[in-house]
Amino acid sequence: MNSDSLDQQLLQQFSCLGTTDKDELIKQLQVLVGNNLSYTTAHFFLDMNNWNLQAAVGAYFDFDNPAKLPSMALVDGEITNDALNLPPSTSVMKKLILWNNGDEPWPDNCALIFAGGDVMGDQRKTLFGSS
Repeated sequence: MNSDSLDQQLLQQFSCLGTTDKDELIKQLQVLVGNNLSYTTAHFFLDMNNWNLQAAVGAYFDFDNPAKLPSMALVDGEITNDALNLPPSTSVMKKLILWNNGDEPWPDNCALIFAGGDVMGDQRKTLFGSS
């Protein structure tokens, strides 16, 4: 079954629904998302969405398939005690090595952005990623 026919089938099933009986809505949610959904879980998603079946289906699939986010780890870039004891107006170059330790690629135009603290140069944004 392709996604277009599945979408059409879901739309048809939604258009046929017109009950306010909570037990019936729970049964319908279980049928729509799969019979492995427990009564309690179906009740939770429907109650969370004010007993709107269409919203509950959307919330269930959003929860069941959360968006995967890119990840990173700082491999090298720790501050040593020597770097903390510099006289004023001393030029310092700091090198950070980042590693994508997740399953998702970094998106195009991903950047490190200065967010707070003492400004230590004129560059507030460094682009990296796929592009």
